[in-house]
Amino acid sequence: MRKNAVPSTDSPHMGENTPTPEPGAAWTPDVRSILENIPGGILVCAVADGLLTPVFCSGGAAALSGHTHEEYLTLLGDDVLRAVCDEDRPKVRAAIFSAVQSGGPVELSYRVRHKDGRQVWVHLNGRRVDAPSGATTFYAVLTGMSAETKFHQRIAGEAADGIYVIGKKDYRLLYVNERINLFVDSGVPVVGRKCYAALHGRREPCEFCPLGGCGEDGKNREMPIPASDKIYATAIRETDWDGIPAYVMYLSDITVKAHADRERERLERYYQTLIRHLPGGIMVLRRDADGALVPEFISDGFAAMTGMTLEQVYALYGGDAGAGVHPDDAGYALSRIRRQMDTGLDSCETVYRLRKGAHDYIWVKNRSALILDEDGTPRIYAMFSDVSDEVAERADLSRRYNDMLMQHHRGFVRGEIITGHCNITGNVIIEITDQTNSRLLETFGHAREPFFEGLAGLVVDEDERRAFLERFLAPPLRAAFERGELRHELECFVKLPLEAQGRYVRVIVKLVVAPDSGDLIGVLSVLDVTEQKVSEQILNRLAHASYDFLADVDLTHDRYRILSFKRQAGALPLARGVYSEEAARFLQSLVVPKDREVCAKMLDLEYMRRRLEKEESYYFHYSLMEGNG
Repeated sequence: MRKNAVPSTDSPHMGENTPTPEPGAAWTPDVRSILENIPGGILVCAVADGLLTPVFCSGGAAALSGHTHEEYLTLLGDDVLRAVCDEDRPKVRAAIFSAVQSGGPVELSYRVRHKDGRQVWVHLNGRRVDAPSGATTFYAVLTGMSAETKFHQRIAGEAADGIYVIGKKDYRLLYVNERINLFVDSGVPVVGRKCYAALHGRREPCEFCPLGGCGEDGKNREMPIPASDKIYATAIRETDWDGIPAYVMYLSDITVKAHADRERERLERYYQTLIRHLPGGIMVLRRDADGALVPEFISDGFAAMTGMTLEQVYALYGGDAGAGVHPDDAGYALSRIRRQMDTGLDSCETVYRLRKGAHDYIWVKNRSALILDEDGTPRIYAMFSDVSDEVAERADLSRRYNDMLMQHHRGFVRGEIITGHCNITGNVIIEITDQTNSRLLETFGHAREPFFEGLAGLVVDEDERRAFLERFLAPPLRAAFERGELRHELECFVKLPLEAQGRYVRVIVKLVVAPDSGDLIGVLSVLDVTEQKVSEQILNRLAHASYDFLADVDLTHDRYRILSFKRQAGALPLARGVYSEEAARFLQSLVVPKDREVCAKMLDLEYMRRRLEKEESYYFHYSLMEGNG
């Protein structure tokens, strides 16, 4: 009780310590009688110091909770909110003091403890009234529970977008409460109308209506609306609405969630079918506490790939994912999977052998992906494909590739002075065989581009050197390979480091792809075509002359070879040989004695060299004696 409250002895309904309100101090018995007869009850409170101190309380207010007037005043003490249940008291206090502060009305429902121990609902309508003295007074009208209020009590814990009470016999709407606008436009009265007309604009009951069926158990069920993409979750309970048998239907719009669930289910069916029948198959691995890799799932495709039934596959791999791996590959393959788990590598690709049937093995490619569970546990999703044919083809291609290189280096090609092969992609010389002992690798190094630039430096003619570089360096060769041009040749005149004379050579580079790495490989051949070039020049120069035979004489190395001859001519020399020996035989056996001295001088190697250095050609006459004299 407030210390400054003044007791009133006028009211028979107030205790002797009950303060007298300033606005009602002169209330007559008639006024009090009217207040007592208001349905429910009346509370008048003084507002001060955060308390709602009772000033007047009607008998009806006390009766709502089953108490006598005196018992109720004792219960209230100096704060009327003591009658409110503990769970609702903060909400009620906040609402009333907010109304006191704003001066506006307040309306709310809350629970109070009945005298018999149960909780009952009370509805409050109240407002602040200012007294002439400046004191603040709060007036409240309390009413008991109506059918609607009781219904609110029952659905206080329900969460739904719409709640509808529908008569069982005639489908009339008895109550509607939509949290969001589902079917009812605000301001349009629908209570009392048929539910199918008010909610769906139909003249007859809806064919999708769940009422009167098997759904009156309070469990949520889906209710799709035809000719609409809307889907609702509906729960139905039976109730008594002021003596009217009725259904209570709770609706929630689950359109987005339902479509998402359907799409997820569709994708799940699709992926399950895909995974189970994917060629090669799938295996999902986890790592146990002891470090063992254990399959959690093995697809039908994996069993088919390994030539076993699914039961046989699980029997073999069920306790250890490495059980069917070839012994020579097990350490390598499983270490890569464990390293992927430890390092968190997203994907990894490994090729190894797996058991097929009872004794055979097949080569497989395992493309494994790492996926973390919600708790951070790593799992490996391994996708297998049979690459046995590919491995065999690659092995055969590698064998043929190696045989080709072996044949290239060991095979004999007339006039070949340099052979080798290099990795154009990797810019490295793999092997060089040099018949001229020019120490090319020591001179130019093992890097391909500097090596070929060094070879170009041996080309005497500047135009030929430029053509060499434009044809045999890596960029033009790669471009040519893309065009499908796999063989490249160039003839040029070179001067090798350790040789006094130059050579005419034909440089050939063939392009192939390494089967193991896919790198572009160049196979090099350098042929000495000096004799061929000299022969061509001789033939070109002497094409107009008449002769019995033409011979190419190497003045430096004392060699000769016959280039051309007339079959009807006599006294022909051997096709090739030592020039000085053949010249001596020719002088002694065929030249007449009187011409031998002149011929010996004219055919002497040193004389020929000195004479040809001064003039392009010379000639002389002599006589021969045949075998018949």
